[in-house]
This record gives sequence, C-alpha cells and structure tokens, in this order.
Amino acid sequence: MSSAMQQKWVLAGSACFVLLAGSAAWVQFRKSASARDNTRQSVPAPVPTVTEIKLAGEIQARQIVKVTAPIEGKVVAFHAEVGAEVYEGQLLAELVNESLDVERESAASELGKAQERVNNLDSAIASARLEESRAGADASRARSEFELASRHFDRQKMLMNEGATPRQVLERAEREFKALQIEADNLAAVAQNAAQRVAVVLRELDSAKKQLEGKGSDLESASARVDAGHVISPVSGVVAGRRGSAGDIVHPAMEDLFQIATDLSNLSVIVEPRPDQFLKIKPGQSALITVADVPEALSGVVKSAENGKVTIDFGNPSPLVKPGQTAQVRIGVT
Repeated sequence: MSSAMQQKWVLAGSACFVLLAGSAAWVQFRKSASARDNTRQSVPAPVPTVTEIKLAGEIQARQIVKVTAPIEGKVVAFHAEVGAEVYEGQLLAELVNESLDVERESAASELGKAQERVNNLDSAIASARLEESRAGADASRARSEFELASRHFDRQKMLMNEGATPRQVLERAEREFKALQIEADNLAAVAQNAAQRVAVVLRELDSAKKQLEGKGSDLESASARVDAGHVISPVSGVVAGRRGSAGDIVHPAMEDLFQIATDLSNLSVIVEPRPDQFLKIKPGQSALITVADVPEALSGVVKSAENGKVTIDFGNPSPLVKPGQTAQVRIGVT
C-alpha cells in the first residue's frame, strides 16, 4: 500500500471518530436536558396551609313562630322555659291587667244586681197573680150577688106596682141592690187594678231579664278580656326564646314574647369571630359543630358572614340538640 493511500485511511478514520464522539456528546446533552425538564415537571406545587378557627356560638332555629303578648299587663308566671317542648294550645304564661280585673268585678257586681232584681220581680209577679186571682174571685162573687139582688129588686118593684108586696120589702130589696152594686163595682175595680199590676210587673220582669242578659254578656266580655292574659302556644315545638321575667310589664307591641321553633331537623349556629378571623371566613366553607352530650361532630356549611356575625347551617339528626344550647364550631380556612 502506498503512503498516499495510508494517509487517506488515517484521515477517514479520524473523521469517523470525531463524528461518533460528537454524536455521543449530543445524545448525552439531550438526556441531561430531558432529565432537567423532568425534574422541573415533577416538583409539586406548594400546598396551601389550612388552619382551623374555633368559635363558640348559640344554636338557633331556622323556622320560628313568634308569640305576641295578647294584652298589656304584668307577667304573673311563665309556664315554659327556653328549651322546653310545648304543644299547640299549651299555657305558656299568665298576664294580669288590674283595670281589666276591676272591670270584670264591676260587671260581676252589676250582673248580681240584675239577677236580684229579676228574682224580686219573679216573687212580685207571683204575688200579683195571686192577688189578681183573689180579686177576680171576689169580683165574680159580688157580681153574681148583685145580679141576684137586681133581679129580686126588679121583681119587688113589679109586685109593688101590682100591690102584691109591702113597701118595706121593696125598700129592703132596693137597699140590698144598691149595696151589692157598690160592692160589685168596687171589687171589679180591685180586680182590674190587680190585673193591671200583673201586666206592669210582667213588663218590668221582661225588661229586667233583658238587662240581666246584657249584664251577662258584659261579664263574659270582661272575663274574655281577662282570660286574654293567658298566653297560649299556637303550635307544637320547642321554646327557642323568651322575653322578660315574672313581674315585668309586657304589651301587644312585644311580638316575640315567645319564640317557638317548629323544625329541629335544620338548625343554625351564630358566632362572632374576631375581625382578623372574620376576614378569612367565606360563605360555603365547611364547618364542624360539636354539642355537649352529642358524641359525634355535626357537619355544617357557612351560610353567611355579615356585620361581624357568621351563620353556620347544619342538619340535626339528634333530639338532644335544641335551640338555645351552646355549640363549639370549627371552620377550616386558608
């Protein structure tokens, strides 16, 4: 082999070596770049830190029926405390109004007087009717005797005209006739007066009975106004709130003398966080509610966050959880 040929082979081999070395370097560079890319892609995004805000609040019902004070008056007694179960028609409280009591006492007194007058007139009508009966009998007897005397007198006059009877007999018959006429007239007048007396007493009795009926209605109305001081539950449920204490004065403008929860399956908790906590709480955030004597925490959701107060709604599966109780609330925030 010539020297020129050997040089060509040496150059060709050198070129191949350089090409292979470059290819290997390029492949290694791509592997390194790919590894760096994979490393960058596999780094997880930072996880936001979740913290819990712990607060205490009062459980409240979502569906409330308000019971208004029916009259203005003083609370004599409350018969249902907050948290107590009540039924429709149950007596919740007793109120008294002294002016209404005086009005009822006055109406009762007037009714008593009216009843006494009716009783007296009943007795009077009985006496008047007895007198009417007696006077009528006397008048009837006197009228019969007068009619007999009249016929006897007429007969004696006829006999006298015929000369068949002594004048003394006629005069005696005339005297008897006139005496019995006066007696019959007098007794007829007495009977008429007795009948008129019966009619007058009957009219008075009828009027007195009407007055008695009116006084009875007045007493019923006065008693109804007094009885209106009985505060009655309009629904069945649990007392969620109550205003006032025994001895306080209440009035009809007090529309929530009692608050009765009618649905305990859906309740709320109202909490008041610090200003820095309030800024982190948003509607829709999850919450856990813990109540004493209830073993498991209840799940809830932030319903609203307004005016520094936060409302958390939750479903209540336990009869132990009632409005008015204190609950511990944990809200997860980021």
